[in-house]
Amino acid sequence: MRVITLLTIAATLAACTKMEQYYPDASKTVVDGETFVVRLLKPGTYQAIPNEPGKYGLIGHPDATVWARNVRAIEQVSGCKVVPGAVKNDELISVAATSC
Repeated sequence: MRVITLLTIAATLAACTKMEQYYPDASKTVVDGETFVVRLLKPGTYQAIPNEPGKYGLIGHPDATVWARNVRAIEQVSGCKVVPGAVKNDELISVAATSC
């Protein structure tokens, strides 16, 4: 019973969490109606993640379509193209190199 209660609390908190809270200096952009947080890690390298990751669930298999939207978000914010083969995806996060 205690485990179920803890999982319920964790799921509730995750559903309310927005990434903009953790990265207030990051840019936000909308791709296909969903808001993404994009931040510059170093010149030419960006990180993107959905602003509301809780909607994808806490545990399980990632929705791989989010990676394509992450890339589009990086291109929108940076104004540059993402370099093919220079993208690392992990769960809901993508890190990519850009070329202007």
